[in-house]
Amino acid sequence: MRCFYCEKISLEGIELASSELAHIFNILRLKEGEEILLNDCKGTLAIAKIAGNKKIIPIEVRKIAEPQTKVFLFVSPPRKQQLDQIITQCCEVGVWSINLIKTERSVSVPEGRDEKIERWQTKIIEACKQSHNPYAPKIFPPITFDEALKKVKNENLTAFFGATSSGEKRSGYSIPGGTAWFVGPEGGFSQKEQSTMIENNFIPLMLGNWIMRVETAAVVGTAFLQEMLCHS
Repeated sequence: MRCFYCEKISLEGIELASSELAHIFNILRLKEGEEILLNDCKGTLAIAKIAGNKKIIPIEVRKIAEPQTKVFLFVSPPRKQQLDQIITQCCEVGVWSINLIKTERSVSVPEGRDEKIERWQTKIIEACKQSHNPYAPKIFPPITFDEALKKVKNENLTAFFGATSSGEKRSGYSIPGGTAWFVGPEGGFSQKEQSTMIENNFIPLMLGNWIMRVETAAVVGTAFLQEMLCHS
């Protein structure tokens, strides 16, 4: 079933953007009687039916509970194309938020200008439509490594970081709050940053035998932690 972004959803009525309406009727040319899925990206999904005169009638509205396991991604952003890939694919696997961090070895730190945030949000909405993820993750402007550590502490997150050695696959954790997943830049976290994370009770996590690209580690780690913590 095709999915479309709908900012407001209820059985009494819906509000679809003109771009979504154009996609439905002008590009896809959906016909009367066909059903579509509406997603407000804030936890509400609805099945709706195409009616006459290009009207869309909601017939079933569901409120989806927030996931018990929430993974907050903290990532040193790679180049533009790879960052777009991280945003899209992490949204598809259900990351709760995306936090861009500046590390010692960061090679590309995009400015948190409004137009960039808006472009990223557009990609997130498209990924939610594609994956039927009912909760769009929030993406935050870049912050320093130290600011990221403070955010983890203030939000009472249990934190893991990508380790290329001396890490191991873990299980059996009972996480009372959310989980932070820290992914370093192409050159990895510096020794100082690794030591600081260990001092702050971060858990080193090695996801395999080989070194992953940033965009791979971000997605694989998010999915792995969700699966691991769901069965803890």
